[in-house]
Amino acid sequence: ASPPVHRIEVQGVVYTTVLNPADGRKNWIDLITAFCWAFKHNENATLIVKMTHNDPEYYRIALMTLLSRLAPFQCRVLVLHGFLEDEQYQALIRASNFYINASSCEGLCLPLMEFLASGKPAIAPDHTAMADYVNDTFTFVVQTSLEPTCWPQDPVGMMLTHRHRLNWESLMEAFRYSYQVALEDPARARRMSSQAFLNMRDFASVDQVHKPLKDFLEQILTSAKRSAPSLQP
Repeated sequence: ASPPVHRIEVQGVVYTTVLNPADGRKNWIDLITAFCWAFKHNENATLIVKMTHNDPEYYRIALMTLLSRLAPFQCRVLVLHGFLEDEQYQALIRASNFYINASSCEGLCLPLMEFLASGKPAIAPDHTAMADYVNDTFTFVVQTSLEPTCWPQDPVGMMLTHRHRLNWESLMEAFRYSYQVALEDPARARRMSSQAFLNMRDFASVDQVHKPLKDFLEQILTSAKRSAPSLQP
């Protein structure tokens, strides 16, 4: 039998994040606690957490335990599990006011880039891969500090590198400040939205990527042709 269809409606100021709960970089527990603490007495704030994991039982007990320890709170936390079709994902973006990233490190963070390209301002750190495209014209930048850690693939667990420790209070204050801007300074909110779109257009649009990639591939092909041995009849 097909699962029942649940229609979810949100209102007020909506924050969204997309993450894998099995990825220790994402700090999803800190993200939820900071949101619930910032809006403990505010029913007009909603956090949508889109979990990208194949098994809801992996995180369900930890999530329910966390929310029960934070209770009572008046803000709303919605957790979505399962695949979203393109139209559903676009609807999620349209319903959101801000995208949230609380990671200790990133290789790219494609969801953040997608929301920014759709004109949604963000709350995020500006380290690792995000340093290439995050700035304070469209982002409430979360403070972090370096701490020792090991490489994920290191079976020994030697502390040979660093990651960026999340400043939880900075994240909580970013929630409160962004909410104030959304409701009390719509002109700034519109500027941040426009800057998010323009920044991603200049950073990762097809027009920006096409020529450098084309030139690179042509160099490779030219070099391969020059180094290929000639065949004599």
